[in-house]
Amino acid sequence: LVVLSGVLSAGMYRMALKQVRGETISLSDLWSATDCLGPMIGSHLLIALAVSTGMYCFILPGYLLGGLWMLSGPLVVDRKLGVVEAMTVSWKALQPDLVMAAVYYFVISLVAGLGGLVCGIGAIVTLPLFYLGHVLVYRDFFPQEVSHR
Repeated sequence: LVVLSGVLSAGMYRMALKQVRGETISLSDLWSATDCLGPMIGSHLLIALAVSTGMYCFILPGYLLGGLWMLSGPLVVDRKLGVVEAMTVSWKALQPDLVMAAVYYFVISLVAGLGGLVCGIGAIVTLPLFYLGHVLVYRDFFPQEVSHR
């Protein structure tokens, strides 16, 4: 399940990056990011563990950590960074905007999660917004990365 989640997340980030760059996307892009599968799975596991632990500690720490690490996925897929390096770059980039990053992470997670409440069908529409939202923040913090590919 973790491997499938890693493949799909990496593919969703790759599709979102292509969309933001104005490139044509296709369903096959969903399975195209196997080149960064290891770091994507590693970052997913570490971030999920930290965010879950933070959620158990009065909820707010979970959203703070999720907000600070939300650029890890796009960094892994786009820059081919390793797990710790992607998490560190994301943390350093978003730390000055900690509160807004946490609020944004809460809202985008809420929107993505609401789609799953309607028998999962709504997730087809709302889940891609989660990945596209992260890539849009990535574009704003690293504009040279998104525009020069």
